[in-house]
Amino acid sequence: GDGYRVRGQKHWITNGGGASDSATNNGYTGPASYTGRDIQLSYASEIALADNPAALVDRMNLLLFSGQMTATLQSRLVAAVTAVAIPAATGTNQAAIDTAKLNRAKTAIFMSLVSPDYLSQR
Repeated sequence: GDGYRVRGQKHWITNGGGASDSATNNGYTGPASYTGRDIQLSYASEIALADNPAALVDRMNLLLFSGQMTATLQSRLVAAVTAVAIPAATGTNQAAIDTAKLNRAKTAIFMSLVSPDYLSQR
């Protein structure tokens, strides 16, 4: 059919993104709280490092490059992450600070994943 079954799951995942009991039915039969997203990412560990771009890039190096990231890529990623400014705390801008930290985390991940070093096998 047009879907796949995740090991241990009762429902099929279909082209429509929902889960159903059959591969031909795009209707979702699960809990009412279903959001339509099959995979949800957590950036908590990366956000915790957002204040330290070098440490955030070191994490990308460990997780995505097995410690083999080139020094050139490391410096470019640190520069890209640093370019995402985190505003100074004013007591009323915590949402802006949180958004900036999330954007730093996403920048580090995205730029790592699209880098030639990541895309080529060694």
